[in-house]
Amino acid sequence: LNMKLYLDGSVEAGETPNYQLLTLQNGEATFNIQDIAGIEGTWTQTSQSDFQGGTLNQVDATTSPGDVLLDILSDSVTDPFDDESMIAAKTNLVVAGGQVKLTTAGAGSTETLRPSAAGDETEVSEQEPATGEHWDKVDEATSDGDSTYVSTKNDLWQEDLYNITNHSTGPGLTGISQENLYRQVPSV
Repeated sequence: LNMKLYLDGSVEAGETPNYQLLTLQNGEATFNIQDIAGIEGTWTQTSQSDFQGGTLNQVDATTSPGDVLLDILSDSVTDPFDDESMIAAKTNLVVAGGQVKLTTAGAGSTETLRPSAAGDETEVSEQEPATGEHWDKVDEATSDGDSTYVSTKNDLWQEDLYNITNHSTGPGLTGISQENLYRQVPSV
């Protein structure tokens, strides 16, 4: 429903056709559609023949006799999820019985994180060989024995920090659930 409303006495209200549709006097509103011609191509929710025959769509004609009220449309929609193909991405979702449930994606996986660059701290005092970065002494997939290592004889706290390559947990996995840190200590 499109309406143009102009104040009484305004320039627009005096033009042809007369668009003076709504007047307000002493708190009483008067709606006047006199002198307004129909427009070709107007959208009609309920046709005149359906209205006269009692077939109404999106209209309430029973609440107040003599009045026609447009039905109130809800701005919230509840999806019964009867057709799960309408869900664009279903990672970690199972749809059953109209319910959407989060799931875990079966068996977990293992990812080994290895240092790939120096970090913010390099406090451990010794390394073998004596040149290069500390991180490259501890990044091997298979132990090289005592060929490369970092060590200290100091009994105070020292730390080496290393960077690791960015990684993802893969499809269906939501995060890290367990972390194991291994170190190799040579016998003395």
